[in-house]
Amino acid sequence: VNNFPDYIRDVFTLDDGFLMLATGLPRWVPIPSLLKAHIARRKLLDRLIQFEIAMDKWSVGEDPGSDWRDLDDVGPVVKGRIALYREYGLSMEARASVEHALLWAANANSNGVVFWMLERIYSDKALLALLREEIEPYVRAVQPKQEFIVPDAPRLEKVDVDGLCANCPLLKSCYIEVLRLDAASWSLKVAKQDFVLTPRDKEAQSYQFRKGEYMHVAHDLYNTDPNAFENPDVFKADRHVKYDENGKDTADMGSMRP
Repeated sequence: VNNFPDYIRDVFTLDDGFLMLATGLPRWVPIPSLLKAHIARRKLLDRLIQFEIAMDKWSVGEDPGSDWRDLDDVGPVVKGRIALYREYGLSMEARASVEHALLWAANANSNGVVFWMLERIYSDKALLALLREEIEPYVRAVQPKQEFIVPDAPRLEKVDVDGLCANCPLLKSCYIEVLRLDAASWSLKVAKQDFVLTPRDKEAQSYQFRKGEYMHVAHDLYNTDPNAFENPDVFKADRHVKYDENGKDTADMGSMRP
């Protein structure tokens, strides 16, 4: 981020033209969003290759260069992937491709979900109070001592991710409900061989696909189907919670594939 301050802007330029890229159209086709997405992808990959080269040198104790002096701050997950890349002999181009896919998916998908989740929660004071009570054992914020005229912002002192995931079913249910109503995601696939898709309902229509054909699945058609979800247009915070008599409530995706 320090070396390439416009990196995140290029991520969203790529995202704006992602569906055009997914068609496989070449960059010379006169569609502005497609051309911009091609250029952004090339820039992102080139910069990630530089980062991967620096990380590779750092991981074996070599000097990564004057532009890469703060690699100790790189998170453990990324460092763990560097070790795997070296173990399996992935080229710098392949490493950059993997990191590029993860960075695009994490940022482009997460930002929209975070916004809608906050909007849904803060518009319901009762739900907000329940969630604050649920997460209190696993997240602690502190107010730093005021040293200057303008006070510092509160700081997260504790975030127990495992506890949030395992013991906060209402929070997880809200997340799933936001994915159901607000994500509106599509899956884009290419058939690698001929096959017939047969529904579980024997009376439903089957679909035949030929090798090389594209399949676009609009998940919100299912996520808003009244046959699958009661009152599908209503946001119900605990819709995905499975209540247990012993108090071990859980929440899961169920039949959703967001």
